[in-house]
Amino acid sequence: KIDLMRQKLEGAFKPIQLKIYDESLKKMEYSGERARPESYFFIDIVSDKFNEMPRTERHRLVHDAISDIFRGTKHTLEIHARSPKE
Repeated sequence: KIDLMRQKLEGAFKPIQLKIYDESLKKMEYSGERARPESYFFIDIVSDKFNEMPRTERHRLVHDAISDIFRGTKHTLEIHARSPKE
């Protein structure tokens, strides 16, 4: 899923920086739940497209760009979307 997310986000935002981590096991160990692979992702993206854009709009756009990957699955996305000026 990470490769597909990277492909979609690079196409949509032409990021200056893009980091994507699967933190599912770490989060599940912390919470004591049974680990579910590929259920919790951290995305750190920096793009000029986020200039002068509210944080909620940035998150919506990132989520919309990759939503088809997660359709019908339980997942969590932690998104840090910033402009180069931040």
